[in-house]
Amino acid sequence: MMRPVFFEFPSDETCQSMDAQFLVGADIMVAPVTKEAQVTQDVYLPGDQMWYDFDTGAQFASAGWTTVAAPIDKLPVFQRGGSVVPKRERARRSSALMARDPLTLVVALDNKGKASGSLFMDDGESFDYLGGSYIHQQFDYSDGVLTNKALHDGTFSIAPELTVERIVVRGLPSRPTKVTSEQGGSVQELGFVFEDGTNQLTIRKPAVHVTKPWSVTID
Repeated sequence: MMRPVFFEFPSDETCQSMDAQFLVGADIMVAPVTKEAQVTQDVYLPGDQMWYDFDTGAQFASAGWTTVAAPIDKLPVFQRGGSVVPKRERARRSSALMARDPLTLVVALDNKGKASGSLFMDDGESFDYLGGSYIHQQFDYSDGVLTNKALHDGTFSIAPELTVERIVVRGLPSRPTKVTSEQGGSVQELGFVFEDGTNQLTIRKPAVHVTKPWSVTID
């Protein structure tokens, strides 16, 4: 999961000797603050896609060096455009207590307005995944529609209970007029909040299941 930046950007010479930043997976860039009393951080954002502040959704439209604020309570973390990152946001005392928590999907659009990502999950305890007891879902966003489909026909004990409690879409060109979900032939209009400053859309309680096929349409 944790990897050098040049693993994803091998042709970028700046990344070859970079040791002050690292990636978590392919799409999350971390630029830790390592000096005392430092309140800003110089960050190199590689590639030809925009990047987004992982916390606020603020856009960084061009690759290269940029200086960002780094107060004591904020770690500079960025999400690559074109990715969908599933995460859990409820604070718990242990990861075991999070097992049944719903997910948030953070959709960061690329320069063409598209994004994709996947989710692999098993029971986190046994070796049952070797026999196919796991889920592997694919999320794709294109032309205003976010879809979910299974890449593997499997399950485990609590998988059918897992739901999506929030969808965040970053980089929309304009404020939408309506958001709807479709799952199992049932269509539902969803509430949402749009932030004009960052062009970030937050869809609350989409009422869709992680392991069932569904789509969310943004008009």
